[in-house]
Amino acid sequence: MTWTLLTEPQTHRGQRQWMVDPAHSRAEFTVANFGRTVHGRAPIRDGRLTTGPDGAPEKATGTVDLGAIDTTHAKRDRDLRGRRLLDLDRHPLMAFTTEDITDTAGEWRVVGTVRVRGRRAELVCTVSKFVLGPGDTVRLVAHAVLDRREIGIRAPELMIGRYIAIELNVLLRPESQAR
Repeated sequence: MTWTLLTEPQTHRGQRQWMVDPAHSRAEFTVANFGRTVHGRAPIRDGRLTTGPDGAPEKATGTVDLGAIDTTHAKRDRDLRGRRLLDLDRHPLMAFTTEDITDTAGEWRVVGTVRVRGRRAELVCTVSKFVLGPGDTVRLVAHAVLDRREIGIRAPELMIGRYIAIELNVLLRPESQAR
């Protein structure tokens, strides 16, 4: 990826703040459940990407509202709210923060900390798609895999797969446009 894309147009030199547009962004996940693949989604509440003078990403934060999780199956969604699973009444948000973003073979490797269920775990994301859009916007797609055991979800793997695949599809706007 070309870091300098985040400094275009040329009138925007220096450090920039990019804000997630929640209305045009989403978080999706897949996980095995009794031998089937379950798909779900949750809204992205907010996020920020800070770039340096050269356009290279330096820091990123984001929050997903797991309290609004939707797997299109009401009973499963209620089960996910429970203390044995996501404990959403006490911990409705998933928060991510990083200051470790590197360019590797045309992708961004983003290593950070995710907080889910009141626990912290390392999460490695790969930003595999990056597109400049209209009105000085940027669209990016990131993928990560979370080991549910690292956030304290204990269940037989037949019931719930060990790994949760996460995809973030995010629209970023310069901070000046996001207000």
